[in-house]
Amino acid sequence: MLAQNPEWQILREYYCPGCATQLETEAVTPWYPVIKDFEPDIDRFL
Repeated sequence: MLAQNPEWQILREYYCPGCATQLETEAVTPWYPVIKDFEPDIDRFL
């Protein structure tokens, strides 16, 4: 059967905390660690 198995795959959704815009969705195995995609330049936002 070609369907998502909740025991082998989870969906992660990432949202902007300020405006609640969805930034990314990924389907990974439950034990796969969260990896940072980027490091924001905090000094530029100040």
